[in-house]
Amino acid sequence: MNIIHIRMATASFHMRTAQDDVTGQETGPCLTRTLPAIQDFRLLYTEYRPDRDLAEASRQQPARPLMVLTFGLEGESAFRNRSGTELVFKPGHATLTAFRTSDGARHYQGKRAVRQLRMIVPQDALAQYCEPGTDMPLPDTDILQLSARPLSSSDHNALEALLCQASRPRPDRLQLHILMLQLLAGQLPVGPAALDSQRPLGQRELDRIDLAYRLLAEELGQPLSITALAARVGLNVNKLRQGFATRFRASPGQVLLMLRMRKAQALLQAGCQVAEAAYAVGYGHPSNFSAAFSRFHGYPPKAVFKVPRNLPAHG
Repeated sequence: MNIIHIRMATASFHMRTAQDDVTGQETGPCLTRTLPAIQDFRLLYTEYRPDRDLAEASRQQPARPLMVLTFGLEGESAFRNRSGTELVFKPGHATLTAFRTSDGARHYQGKRAVRQLRMIVPQDALAQYCEPGTDMPLPDTDILQLSARPLSSSDHNALEALLCQASRPRPDRLQLHILMLQLLAGQLPVGPAALDSQRPLGQRELDRIDLAYRLLAEELGQPLSITALAARVGLNVNKLRQGFATRFRASPGQVLLMLRMRKAQALLQAGCQVAEAAYAVGYGHPSNFSAAFSRFHGYPPKAVFKVPRNLPAHG
């Protein structure tokens, strides 16, 4: 999943013509919108599709250090500052950056659509969400990329819900607050839990990862909550993710998808209808199940060979 398909209503955008910082030429429209947000947070949604390669100047010197979480909804861009540092923002990834000043240019490829959502938070405002005494990551230089991680299924769901909520004439500010903090919590590498996730897993922790796997396998029809699953097995979220990466070379969401698709295939082979199999493995809409099954297996669920239910077993 590299693209978030939901789009904002363009009528609410500030539209301007992008100008190349090097040549001074106009290179096509740029749509931007500042979305409703919670205190101290800013949300900026952008759509770029320049006619030709674009280097757009970006010069900022905020009053206090900032953390910027960039969600790549579609397309790739880069930022290069004047000291030569380059940051790349990929589609389907969340990139966390800390900076004191910004003096450089954002780079976009010509005739390539780029859509991004940026969450901008003053560094000191994040302290209220961290453990007492936890140091926030700050760059020794002007700008520093702290992490760039693929978006999880829960990230995709939260982003789509956030964009839908923010596009409403009267958004629910409590829901905005919850969704923004959910996205932030999944990406911010601070606090004892994040430091703890760098240590090797012990046997006791691996046993708890195996328990989490069994819970996923036994509850395929239930929606996945990483936080709830971690709490049930007695691990923090970072340790749970680290354990799944170590044990299965996959995220909990990817493991759940694999288990669901294997179970669905077995149900279809046993004679279940597509809708029956979909509901059994946690999909509320058979069409969504069919799309996921086709992506995973490379063929649609209707192509699965069925053994009639009334035939006796042979052997």
